[in-house]
Amino acid sequence: LLFYNSLASAVESQNCSEDRQCVCCDPTVPAPGTCPFSHFQSTVLVSSCTDEAGALPLELVLGTDVDLLRLPEGASSAQVEIIADVDVDVRLLDEEAGVCVVGKGCLFSEPCTSATEPCIQYRNASVHYAGATLHLSGRAPGDLRALALTARPGGTGNGTLAYELGPSDPCPAVPPGCSPCA
Repeated sequence: LLFYNSLASAVESQNCSEDRQCVCCDPTVPAPGTCPFSHFQSTVLVSSCTDEAGALPLELVLGTDVDLLRLPEGASSAQVEIIADVDVDVRLLDEEAGVCVVGKGCLFSEPCTSATEPCIQYRNASVHYAGATLHLSGRAPGDLRALALTARPGGTGNGTLAYELGPSDPCPAVPPGCSPCA
């Protein structure tokens, strides 16, 4: 598992621009943590494809979406919650289809009425959404498609990303959350 207190640290360590595009990565020097050569960390959390849980600090800036994590195809489950001193909306994206699935302004924008039961079905996923909390699970282990989770802050402040990720099978050679250097 790889994370930084802010993506700025990841950007600086790979001589990348603020828009997170590497401009002068040295392919002979590995990126920190779990990203392979010629890649940089582009999300707050890079999954190891195993069961994992934890909490990470977040810097939230009004008008700037935070790329939390990318789930590979074959992921079994993910739960994220953001506790922050500003309003935050978690969003679930199907980048391959170009669809904002869950979150404010998305295909499904209303929180679930049940405190725990999923109320959204998208492809093979069952989703419980409550603004700053999102629980995602496949109908069977490993049947989720590749999805991304972002946070859209309603102000500038600090927060914590609490997460639980289920295993992914197969695990891609380049972990989701690692992007190629330009």
